[in-house]
Amino acid sequence: MNRFSDILKFAIMILAIISIFGLLRCMKIYPKSVNLQNFHVDVIRVIDGDTIVFDYQKLPIIVRLKGIDTFETKLNKHLRKQQKQFGYSDEEIIRRGMMAKQFVRRNLKLGNTYCIQIDINHPFGYYGRYIADVYTNNMCKGKTLSNMLLENFLAFKYKK
Repeated sequence: MNRFSDILKFAIMILAIISIFGLLRCMKIYPKSVNLQNFHVDVIRVIDGDTIVFDYQKLPIIVRLKGIDTFETKLNKHLRKQQKQFGYSDEEIIRRGMMAKQFVRRNLKLGNTYCIQIDINHPFGYYGRYIADVYTNNMCKGKTLSNMLLENFLAFKYKK
């Protein structure tokens, strides 16, 4: 009888683990409803064309622009991927990355207050940065910075 109860406990534990992994998988495939939250932030620094550091209530937060990617501004592994994807030289990728960074700097002035919109059900990206729509005003209306970069051919749609 003791052996049977050990086997039963083991089977229940395996089923529980399978259920948990199945639930987690479903949550990724079928995310919860979108729950957007607006935050008013001040620009501290533009890291590159798709990453910005903001001040939110005296705390620095790093934000990745939602839905886009821009060219790299320095040599790294991502630059190599972009080289394969687009066929550009290192110099051309870095030049295009710097153009995107300058565009962001022109549209987000240091110290000014802007509105960012974050889906609080899924706020973080792969590297732990907030994923957000960034507006070039403080009312979260109008075009997002991501859309402006796309329209000016300084970004491309983000692919996972």
